Amino acid sequence: MAMMAGMGGANSTACPNGATPMYMGFTTGMSSDGMCALFLFPEWTLDTSAKSAFAWLGAFGMACSVEGLAYFRKRHLRAVCSNPRTRRALGTLLHMLQATIAYWCMLLVMTYSALLFTAVVLGFTFAHAVLTDYSDLPPPRSVTGSADANDCCLPASDDDDVEAGPPRGHGGRVTTV
Repeated sequence: MAMMAGMGGANSTACPNGATPMYMGFTTGMSSDGMCALFLFPEWTLDTSAKSAFAWLGAFGMACSVEGLAYFRKRHLRAVCSNPRTRRALGTLLHMLQATIAYWCMLLVMTYSALLFTAVVLGFTFAHAVLTDYSDLPPPRSVTGSADANDCCLPASDDDDVEAGPPRGHGGRVTTV
């Protein structure tokens, strides 16, 4: 975020009507009324292409860091910190940081800038794809409780011992059709 410091000027020539924290509907650049988007703070007005590029990278990185902090807390915090009290305190602080950055991402999405929206969504998606390992998930269970993953996909046979009763209504009462 330090790279954004000094983004200055809400009334630059690129933004003749100032800056806005939120557009009324998605926009892909400066709105038709000459307003530029803000990147979280009034001093960080996106009034040049370079500032917009840094804002995109910043929003992408912020979203990635939310997923990264969650991954670290769940997978590696126990290995890094052996003392339970310290681990709890550090986990709580990391969760607070994760929540803060996630809310900043929400505020960026709420600007209705298509540029920032795309950066946040792609950041979350990229980090999730890189950090999530689906190979350690337990096998799916079917309705019958069988551990065979293919059971849920087989058609019901005529010799199943499932007996269909009368249609039931609210509260288990039998209803007439």
